[in-house]
Amino acid sequence: MTSKESFERLREAEARLKKWDTGIMREIDAKQLSMDYGRRVRELRKEKNLTQRQLSEITGLKREYISLIEHGRTDMQLSTFLKIANALDVQISM
Repeated sequence: MTSKESFERLREAEARLKKWDTGIMREIDAKQLSMDYGRRVRELRKEKNLTQRQLSEITGLKREYISLIEHGRTDMQLSTFLKIANALDVQISM
């Protein structure tokens, strides 16, 4: 193997590693976001003196799903995010 071929293989390996590392970081960031959001939902729900069951009745979501959200164990759609924000009287701005 020539030095040029070795260099090319090294660049390819670095590119694969960078792609893999970026994917892992996105996954970690998404998980952290879910956990942070869930923690905040729980805080707001408790500030409003609502149980998970009451929040589920207001939003139309299952109580078990509310629990998964609060523990950061699920991804959710934008519509779910908005239902919860509306139920907790939280204004969303962009």
